[in-house]
Amino acid sequence: MPIEWNETIAMGIEEVDEQHHRFIDLIAKLERTVADGTIGKHVSDIFDELRAYIKHHFKTEEEHFIAFGCYSNAEAHTASHRAFEERIDKIRIQFLDDQNALTAELSRAMYDWLLNHIKHMDREYIECFKAHNL
Repeated sequence: MPIEWNETIAMGIEEVDEQHHRFIDLIAKLERTVADGTIGKHVSDIFDELRAYIKHHFKTEEEHFIAFGCYSNAEAHTASHRAFEERIDKIRIQFLDDQNALTAELSRAMYDWLLNHIKHMDREYIECFKAHNL
């Protein structure tokens, strides 16, 4: 089932929402390539795009945590970023020879991140970021 942008994902912080929108687009791209049978051709590109997204988005959030200094859960939040990076890297290595398993595990990881991190943990810093005019 395709994921679409909705208010349960929106943070009301333009910079973060734009980046989260990009993550939703990556999930949709993964779903399209699975549906049309071209995952084998595109999985490497999807991983590359996901890694670039992760690097940029996590850097954005973590720089704000430091600059603003008002988010009390910044350390745990940053640790969850590192854990997700490691999870994605392990998926790529573990399932390199099995596209179906790789695709299923990557999809599961991305949906888990959306449902557990973006929809919940990211909400913890909204007040802090908005207090600094984001």
